[in-house]
Amino acid sequence: MLPRRCLVAIHAHPDDESILTGGLLARCHAQGIRTVVVTCTGGEAGDARGAIAGSLAAARQAELRQALAVLGVSRATQLPYRDSGMAGWPTNTQPGTFHMAPLAEAASRVQAVLQEEQPDLVITYDAAGGYGHPDHVKAHRVAEAAFRACHLGTSRLAAVVFPASWLVRFAQLARSAGVQAQPSALLGIDDLPGEQPSGLPDTVAGEALDTLAFVGQKRRAITAHASQMSPDHALMRLPPEIHTAIWSREFYLTLELRPASHWRPSADPLSL
Repeated sequence: MLPRRCLVAIHAHPDDESILTGGLLARCHAQGIRTVVVTCTGGEAGDARGAIAGSLAAARQAELRQALAVLGVSRATQLPYRDSGMAGWPTNTQPGTFHMAPLAEAASRVQAVLQEEQPDLVITYDAAGGYGHPDHVKAHRVAEAAFRACHLGTSRLAAVVFPASWLVRFAQLARSAGVQAQPSALLGIDDLPGEQPSGLPDTVAGEALDTLAFVGQKRRAITAHASQMSPDHALMRLPPEIHTAIWSREFYLTLELRPASHWRPSADPLSL
């Protein structure tokens, strides 16, 4: 019998798993790889764009379950922290938010999952959290601390990232379809203060994962997060061919020093 292969993705909010790593999760499932998603907050500070009956947190949990089912995720773990909101919001410092959670406490919760699963690959964000969101930054720190504490041997820790040229092409294709939006809005990020995400230089050594066959699943998973993805959202207004052009690849960076290179195609999703 072949040894079990496993991926654990550590995300800040419901919908991050679909927008940022939906292709990877779907591809792993199709290849018989066990997938585990750890969601660090309930997403309470998100936009209630769709019609919500009851609490936003409850709605987002239901949406998350639906999206994970679309992606074939094997196990879902929800940490007991509230959404901290965007950088600079008063909610950042409220008790019970992920931003305020003691690092050791949060890392121990993730460490327990890693010890149980013994994953080949752990996915999170880069040290800046992709775009500076306090919960994304904290998710990176928590994932890094838990990963190091587990001593998982040959396992790797990697970050989902966006090359600068990919962001530029995304915006150009959106404009060609009549959708005028900042890169952050195209990535499902609203109310982003300050500078827009500029992406990583194309000289950075990273892996470009072919997810073309899973664009449809990824789009359905994103759409499942209806409270965040109403029909007027920039992502939802893009025609299917733009989704195909953009989401046909996802980009990952191993969190270790490598010589400068280019975005190499990755044949195996667990060898990023």
